[in-house]
Formats: sequence, structure tokens, C-alpha cells
Amino acid sequence: MNSDVQARPQSGQPPPRSVRRAGLITKLWFWIIVAIAAGIILGFAAPDVAVQMKWLADAFIQLIRMVAAPVIFCSIIVGIASLGDLRRVGRLGGIALGYFFVMTTLCLALGMIVANIVKPGAGFKGTPGAASLAKVKTDLAAGSNTEGIVGFILRDILPSSFLKPFVDNTILQVVVLAIVVACATSALAPHIRERVVSGVEVITKVVFGVIRIVMFTAPLGAFGGMAFTVGQFGGKSLGSLGLLAVTFWFTCLCFVFVILGAVAAWSGFSIFKFVRMIKDELLSCSAPRRPRR
Repeated sequence: MNSDVQARPQSGQPPPRSVRRAGLITKLWFWIIVAIAAGIILGFAAPDVAVQMKWLADAFIQLIRMVAAPVIFCSIIVGIASLGDLRRVGRLGGIALGYFFVMTTLCLALGMIVANIVKPGAGFKGTPGAASLAKVKTDLAAGSNTEGIVGFILRDILPSSFLKPFVDNTILQVVVLAIVVACATSALAPHIRERVVSGVEVITKVVFGVIRIVMFTAPLGAFGGMAFTVGQFGGKSLGSLGLLAVTFWFTCLCFVFVILGAVAAWSGFSIFKFVRMIKDELLSCSAPRRPRR
């Protein structure tokens, strides 16, 4: 009995070092750092093998893209259809679409400004592969064949079918489709609308569960991406890659705390309080723990 009492830390005292160490290895960001270090080591030790690890990074990115459209679709439907009033839904739908356009434009402008000032890729010498060059040429050809605002509306905003935006992962079309579905749901009888919204909320919980599972593969994606970069372009690429990472995080912080902070202040809440609320999701993702017997 006395030994049990002595083993327990008193209130206000920091947990034992063994407990802190056990908590550290359950953090996702810790394993991402370990995976990055392992990728760098493999890139230096066996460049030919490291280059073949690129598929891990591609697979992780593909999994992230897989869940992006369902999250946006379900979140918009739940947020808008829960209001019930079709007039409020129409007004909120227009605001949501306009907000998407404005924030996307500001985000792109901020990224271009910071990238042109910092120039994180300046001095980096790398030869792209044949597949990458072919894709760039295809994208440039498609971009040069634009048809103005009418072509943009018909091709990029309005979906041609219900499922095609999800198949092509066209986020803007998914937003438009979600707003239309939310408006249709709001026009239903109250008891039917509540059942639909409840069903979509259940699907949303499932999708977020999928995201949690996918995020546990992030160390593999980080390992594959870092191994490929070092194996393909050598150790000199780490300087440019590090500067790119710093530039990325600096731009994200500027966007969150300046642009979104202004929007949050205008809406009546603090962006700092919001970030504190989701700090666990941002930094302290934990690995799944075994249930106690």
C-alpha cells in the first residue's frame, strides 16, 4: 500500500522521465521526424534504393486526396442544412462560395509574394524526369486553351455529373455540389431534414476516422519523400528543401494569424483561442494505444 502511494507522483510535480518518454513515442510528429532522419540516411547510404522509395510519398499524397472531397462535401451539407431556413441557406451558400474564391485568391497571392521574395529554389540544380516534363507540357497546353469566364464556369465550377467531381477530385465542383445538396436538404420537411443531416453527420465521423488512420501513414510518406529527394538530387538538396519548409511554415503562419485572424476578429472570436482548441490535432497526434485488460 505504501509502495503504491510512493509510486504515484504528487499533484503539481512533473511526471517521471519514463512516463514522458513513453508519451513521446506515441506522438505522430515524433515518428515523422524519425522517418525524415531515416530517409536522409538511406539517401546518403544507398541512393539507388532511396530513389525507389518515392512511391511511399506518392501513396500518402494519394490517400490525402482521397479524403479531401468527402470531408468538404459532408461538412458543408451539415453546416448549411442544419439551419433549416432556405433563405438563410441560400445566403449562407453564396457567402461560402464567395469566401472560397476570396480566400483561395489571397492564399495564392500570399504564396506567390513570399516565394518571389525568398526564392527557396534559387541555386538548386536538378533535372526533372521525362514523365514530369510531359505532365507540365500537358498542363500548359490545357491552360492555354481557356475559354474565358464562360469556359471557367462550365468546365471548372459546374459539375457534369454527381460523382465526377469526386472521381476527378475537383474541389471547387465539390463545393458547388455540396451547396446544391444542402439547399435541397433544407427544403425537405423538418423531420426528414433532421434524419438526412444526422445520416451525413454519421458519415462525417466515419470520414474523419479514415483521416485519422491515413495520418498514421504520414511517417512512411515522409520517409519516402526524403529518401527520394536525397537519393535523386544529393545532399545539397537539403539546404533548398529546408528553406522551402521554413518558407512554407512562415507563409502558413502569416495566412492563419493575419488573414484568417482578421476574418476571425471580424466574426467575433479569437484565432489564438481557436488554435489552442485544436492544438492537439495540429501538433500532438498520438499513436493508437492498446486497450487495458
